Amino acid sequence: MSDEVSRLREAIAVLEDQRALLGDDVVDSAVANLRPQLEKALATAEDQEHQRKQVTVLFADVSGFTRMSETMDHEDVAEKMNAIWASLDRIIVEHGGRVDKHIGDAVMALWGAPVARENDPERAVTAALAMQDALADFSPPGTDYPLQMRIGLNTGAVLVGTVGSTEEYTAIGHTVNLASRLESAAPAGGVLISHDTFALVSGLFNVVALEPITVKGVTEPVSTYHVRERKPREFRVGARGVAGVITPTVGREEELAVLTSALAPDLSSGSPTRLVTVMGEAGVGKSRLLYEFFNWLDVQERGTYLFRGRATADDEHDAYALLRDVVYFRYEIADSDSPGEAKSKLRSGLVAAAGEKAAQWAPFIGHVIGIDYSDDPAISGLLEEPRLILERAERHLRQAIIAGADDRYIVMLIEDIHWADNESLDLFERLADEATSYPFLMVANARPILATRRPEWVKNEDAWRRTVRLEALPASEADALFDSIFSRMAVVPPELRTMVVERSEGNPFYLEELVKMLIDDGAIAAGEEWIADESRLENLSIPRTLTGVLQARVDAMPRNERKALQDASVIGRVFWQDALVSILAIDMNPPPGPGDVAAWMASGQRRELVYQQQASDFADTREYIFKHAILHDVVYESVTRKLRRVYHAAIAAWLERRSAGRQGEFASRIAEHYARAGHDGERARWLVVAAHQARQSYAPEAAIRDYQQALDLWNAEPDGAPDPQTLLDTLEGLGDALSTRGRYEEAAAAFEELLRLAGADDDRAAEARGRHGLAVALAYKGDFRAGLEAAEAGATAARTLDDEMLFVRCRWMQSWCLLRLGELAQAEETVSSVVTASQALGNEAQLAKAQNLSGVLQYTKGNYDAATAAFEEAAATFRAMSSDESVMPILNNLGVLDEARGHYESAVGRYAEALDIAKSVGSRDGEMVYSSNLGMAKLGMGSTDEAESLFRNVIAMATSGLNVLSETHRGLAEALLKRGEIEEARLAALEALRLAVEAEAPDDEAGAWRLLGLVSGSIGDTLEVTSAGIGDTFDAEACFSKAVALAEEEEDESELARSLAAWGGWAARADLVDRAGELFESLGVGGELDRWRTAGETARSSAV
Repeated sequence: MSDEVSRLREAIAVLEDQRALLGDDVVDSAVANLRPQLEKALATAEDQEHQRKQVTVLFADVSGFTRMSETMDHEDVAEKMNAIWASLDRIIVEHGGRVDKHIGDAVMALWGAPVARENDPERAVTAALAMQDALADFSPPGTDYPLQMRIGLNTGAVLVGTVGSTEEYTAIGHTVNLASRLESAAPAGGVLISHDTFALVSGLFNVVALEPITVKGVTEPVSTYHVRERKPREFRVGARGVAGVITPTVGREEELAVLTSALAPDLSSGSPTRLVTVMGEAGVGKSRLLYEFFNWLDVQERGTYLFRGRATADDEHDAYALLRDVVYFRYEIADSDSPGEAKSKLRSGLVAAAGEKAAQWAPFIGHVIGIDYSDDPAISGLLEEPRLILERAERHLRQAIIAGADDRYIVMLIEDIHWADNESLDLFERLADEATSYPFLMVANARPILATRRPEWVKNEDAWRRTVRLEALPASEADALFDSIFSRMAVVPPELRTMVVERSEGNPFYLEELVKMLIDDGAIAAGEEWIADESRLENLSIPRTLTGVLQARVDAMPRNERKALQDASVIGRVFWQDALVSILAIDMNPPPGPGDVAAWMASGQRRELVYQQQASDFADTREYIFKHAILHDVVYESVTRKLRRVYHAAIAAWLERRSAGRQGEFASRIAEHYARAGHDGERARWLVVAAHQARQSYAPEAAIRDYQQALDLWNAEPDGAPDPQTLLDTLEGLGDALSTRGRYEEAAAAFEELLRLAGADDDRAAEARGRHGLAVALAYKGDFRAGLEAAEAGATAARTLDDEMLFVRCRWMQSWCLLRLGELAQAEETVSSVVTASQALGNEAQLAKAQNLSGVLQYTKGNYDAATAAFEEAAATFRAMSSDESVMPILNNLGVLDEARGHYESAVGRYAEALDIAKSVGSRDGEMVYSSNLGMAKLGMGSTDEAESLFRNVIAMATSGLNVLSETHRGLAEALLKRGEIEEARLAALEALRLAVEAEAPDDEAGAWRLLGLVSGSIGDTLEVTSAGIGDTFDAEACFSKAVALAEEEEDESELARSLAAWGGWAARADLVDRAGELFESLGVGGELDRWRTAGETARSSAV
């Protein structure tokens, strides 16, 4: 090393030793002046001296010049060659490389020497791809002299410096030799990289693993990877390491095998396991396991259609925050994009995945995640029906995922899901549950707190989900990790191993951070060769906890770097340079600029405390992330509470400015910063914005929480009450959300308070809306008379205000209340007017609701033809809205109507269509319900085998107590009876009874007893019923008697008629048959009498 370098280093060391005497300001200023001189001196010295450095070496060889020289003039060939090499050399230099030498038709280049950058391997691979593109421009297809190039790259330690009599700067060693060997093995026109390079660029490029190659001097075959292209959107999971040593994963082979085996081998079907949660305490290796899984995915031939998301501590109360993060990653939407830019990117991304039809999906998906589409024609008519918007959004998201996959694995990787909002968790659960026909896998990392928040998520009770629990490493594997970290230390002091391994208690992150602290303290010199200072080890005080180790590392940082890190922690685990500059300016004089902050963050990256993200959520500013959530928490706790409040307020204001036009998406985050700042008024204001967004996205629980918190804050500080309109809007939103969740008493109270305040303020519009909301709450809690009165008052007020839409909604509520009160004539007149008014307004959602209600009304009156016509009109309206989810239940209603009249063939058509829709939209519950109903209709037609198959499929699909299951087992019992399989029929009927009793469904219980009567009659003996808490024996007479009693109690005339007919047929009792006949005639299904009487007679003859 030169005298100049030694002199400068000695000067800096002397200054640092006198920091306590001179003070931080004096030392920092002096060192800042000396560091540029030291860096210049180092660069000069490195050009002259031999050093061991980690570099990426590129070899490229161009073929085809010989053939070119056969058809071109030699001068032209030379000119062409010079132009080609000038272009290729320029690409190397522009990407941060150094052209080492030209050897014939080949070039050698270096990245990382003499000056190293963190992303040297990435720069080198990017340059290699650019070189291939550039050569193709010189040799277009069809040319007489095709040129091709092979490129090989390897990363590792080399000896660099001046070599030979010419004293040229170059690199030598095994790493160079292997790069040359890779170039020879590369396919023509291809880029081949080693595993060491691949490990440093995984996630950035599309690669394919090739067969390992044998290299002279290397015992084991060398893994190689063919780089095809850069990924359009990178997902990079940082490799774990210490001071340049990338540490391997140890002790997680079984857990990794669970992840790799979860992907379906057949892309035409779903994976048996579709949701894997990796659970463990902080630092135990969850992210590292995800890193290894991602590297495995990265080289699979089928490729991966990747979705990524990360939840943060502020997301739990932000509805659909995690879904938003996943969508933004996939379609490259930045938080700083304008509303127009966000919409354009979402539309373009969906169209690229699924074609032009997907442009219609964007408003629904965007609306749910917070992009304002309220003026879009597809959304504006549905704003009062947010459930329909969510259903469409979920369906379209599923369609986009499947279409974009294009015969690839669909993988969703989620970090820190224990912090995710419930709405996103619910949606992702449905996606995983219903992904039975395409290869979907979601892998999520979580701390054990998830088991408290969402116990069903981790119970492993469903075949499609699995939890992998990571425990601390056993001592042998902790030793192996230690050995890999200290691989560069020739002699490891025994006390060092004991201290590090035992203190870390098998936690990999703790072990690595402990080693980094030793490096920071000078107890270990970590260069190309590591050396332990045993004298410092003996006197070193080691913190006894991971928190203590992290705090010691932060405390050892220079003051300005430490302050920048502390201020960044207030922003969050993810933070932005622009935001950090703004809060550092609050109490630093002079205020630092972006360059200062970038330098401090670069130091944090060298210390492996923070990472710069590949892309920033906010344009034109760098985005960083703390290496670990624990580190973030430790740094945050080191900031005084007084300063935290100041900084949180500043960050809230920064987010307000940067999120202009899209504030609904950031409202929850802004409210949380104001909460931590102690600014209750601002917090309440933003809570209301967040609540409005949650309500529009059909996240009622989140809306209720935020509205209520805002009201509580205002009540606690009467002087800080909002303007009357904001308060009225808040009460209206709260009441609406409470009604959506079935909390009608609380909803009514909210609307009554709204009416009181609106009356005092003479706000007639708010009063009219409040009357409608109160009508909904009162009616659905069962007070139909009071609900009717509120609806009538609302209609009158709306008509006075010329608010036709509100008038129609109030009239619909009147119709519903009148129907439930049995005032059918007036109900019919009212609902007819609602249909006409809705048509005039062009509001399809309200029209479909009115048509459906008209169908229910006609069914109640026994006008089956009119009911069928109304239901069909409602279905047609929903189809026009492309609301297949809403069409399904109406088709089911039509099927039930047909079946009740004995029109089984028509019912089969209705149920089959509903079933097809359920499958297309991924509604697993709908698929089971409509399959079961289809089976019942098939039984009515006499298609016993088809019915049995449908029933068995439903039972096989069922994972929980779906209400339809009792009826399904009852249908199966009937089918088995018809086939003469009495014992299996008995078991199915008993299961039907058990399920009905557990579900507290007396109508299903009556049907089960009817089937048990037929079974008992068929065997001519009593049945022992031990399930459902009964424990007794029953003959056929007793079974039929219980069925009839339950049907009479429930006033279920259909079941009563069936039970009487079956009983009468079995017992040969004309009185029972006659009574059943009268009931069937009154129901308009006289043909059903023969079916059930014959069933009873068949049971009697079977016993004989």
